[in-house]
Amino acid sequence: MLLSVTAIISRLFFPVVLRLIFVHGPNNEEITLNVEEISSIRQVLHKDREDDYFHEEVHCVVIMTNGRFIGLREKCIDVIHLISEADKKTP
Repeated sequence: MLLSVTAIISRLFFPVVLRLIFVHGPNNEEITLNVEEISSIRQVLHKDREDDYFHEEVHCVVIMTNGRFIGLREKCIDVIHLISEADKKTP
């Protein structure tokens, strides 16, 4: 497969940079999230355990650009800190 000159130049001068953070799900499984795919972050308020949507270990919910909700054990302030640290490491 031959690549066009534009495709070759774009691969040379526009490398793909992934900004990843590592967090934990409610069962303590490690989750890798691409910071560019995070749409919003919401704190979970556990009011009534019977009507609660999320596991009791979930403290923060990340909504991704594809519409999926990901419950995290970390607090939202910690997730925001991880995102800002990933931003600092980006060249």
